[in-house]
Amino acid sequence: MFLLLIQFTLLLFIYLIYFRADGGNMQNAMKILRGMNSDTFNYLETHKKKLNVNNYIPTFIDSWHAERYEQVTMHTPPTLRGQEISTVKFFSQCVRFNKPCIVNLFAWRFDAMTKWKTRERPEAYDYLIDLIGRDKQVSVYKQSYQGYDFKKQKEHGVWHHTQYSFKSDYKMNMTYADFIQQVKKEEFPGQVVLKEAGTVNKADPNQIELKLESIRKDLVVPEFYDNFAKLETIELMQGAEINEKPHYEKQEQFMCSIEGQMSIILVPHVFR
Repeated sequence: MFLLLIQFTLLLFIYLIYFRADGGNMQNAMKILRGMNSDTFNYLETHKKKLNVNNYIPTFIDSWHAERYEQVTMHTPPTLRGQEISTVKFFSQCVRFNKPCIVNLFAWRFDAMTKWKTRERPEAYDYLIDLIGRDKQVSVYKQSYQGYDFKKQKEHGVWHHTQYSFKSDYKMNMTYADFIQQVKKEEFPGQVVLKEAGTVNKADPNQIELKLESIRKDLVVPEFYDNFAKLETIELMQGAEINEKPHYEKQEQFMCSIEGQMSIILVPHVFR
């Protein structure tokens, strides 16, 4: 271990002094050690003010036609009453820089926010079955952990679901009604999950058919986006606990949690 440390120190010194055009300095050495010495990172570092690299994530409020819904104003904390979202603000402060943004009250006018909450309304399961279709074929992912004592874990409250939920080995097709029944009797949270999105129409690659077209009636395309671009597809993920793997989204994407909590880790694209 000691010899490896000496070798690393010598190689680092040689690289900094002899192979770097700028002769090397402590700042660049720290970049290398932190794995951030790249053309992309150097560009971001040079233009960080212009690109708003060090600024906080833009936060907006979406109170479109709020005067029609008194409960929205009543239940809006003062801390959320920030600047109103608009098409210009969304594209100039977020899309143009490829940066995420937070839009508070984004989904307050979705019927899904009340009709899909199965914890608060057990009858929501029946509503979803009628909405999506009892016999509608959907993509379901079911995990099986053999030899794991789920009952003991539940009793001690130490269950933590950490595996990727949508492995191809777990995938199967079943009706939506069967999926709901599987969810109700699953052995542990997240054992049975659903993931369904739009499919490309082969006759015209520019047209996307929504696999779950019926759910659109409970969603509303935001005005600040709808008057500039079109909604291409809707992806539904449903389950007691879901883990998605790291990935890169090229197009704009709105994420909304209907029920429960959503944790998102944002990774700078320099580490893509």
